[in-house]
Amino acid sequence: MFCGFCVNCGFRDKVRSADVASLTRLAAYRVRAFSLGEFVMIRLIPAPHRFPGNGRPPELIEEFVGLASSGTAEISVARLVCPPGWTEPGQTPEFDEITVVLKGALEVQTKLGSHRVSAGEAIIVGRGEWVRYSTSTTESAEYIAVCLPAFSPQAAHRDA
Repeated sequence: MFCGFCVNCGFRDKVRSADVASLTRLAAYRVRAFSLGEFVMIRLIPAPHRFPGNGRPPELIEEFVGLASSGTAEISVARLVCPPGWTEPGQTPEFDEITVVLKGALEVQTKLGSHRVSAGEAIIVGRGEWVRYSTSTTESAEYIAVCLPAFSPQAAHRDA
């Protein structure tokens, strides 16, 4: 079996039946890429788009993939570096957010309770769930945030 785009992209590897789900996701990605008027198999992002965050004190955000850095609306991938005592406004986002803590620990507050997420751990917060991220007064944190669809300030619906 071949993917439906073999003629277009030259991809010639045979696919086992077990790989049909992976192939379907790849084909769906390619269809979205075609709808943008370009075919994207590989794209190097030479440097992230850097900007200060909304937290107090401000965190550093480095977006590698997303609306600000690559014009990608389907997903965003960012690295955040947050100082001790950092907190950001609560939000009820229109996107799912997967957070993987690389260093330190994050405090993740939801309506269901608070969670301490330490280095090597991850948490998933579904769209429509209220959430607030922070660090303790003595510990900083570094983490990767993956948002589906991509993060935007308008879609975050931050508390006033």
